[in-house]
Amino acid sequence: MILYQFILETRERDGCSSYEHKEFVLAQDDPIASRFAREFARHWRPNSTYDAELDIYSAPEGWPQWTLAQCKPLTQLTVPVAGRRSSMHVALVPESKATQ
Repeated sequence: MILYQFILETRERDGCSSYEHKEFVLAQDDPIASRFAREFARHWRPNSTYDAELDIYSAPEGWPQWTLAQCKPLTQLTVPVAGRRSSMHVALVPESKATQ
């Protein structure tokens, strides 16, 4: 299994406010992870709609709107270091390899 991160980019009604919503999923390959991310995006807000031409999901009121910005496998995370003004890369090791 591979750990994937997918990101929804969201815009508010004013057009200026935007943010990223990050999620993680374990999947066997890219197509399965991508399908999961698209399904998640479609059901992220109840009764949302999808505009295939613009590739945008919308809440029933029309706002917020969001799109699936990326879905990619992760092999490391960048995390802050407590007590310092720095961060470090932390490698992710699949459990099956870690226990061998």
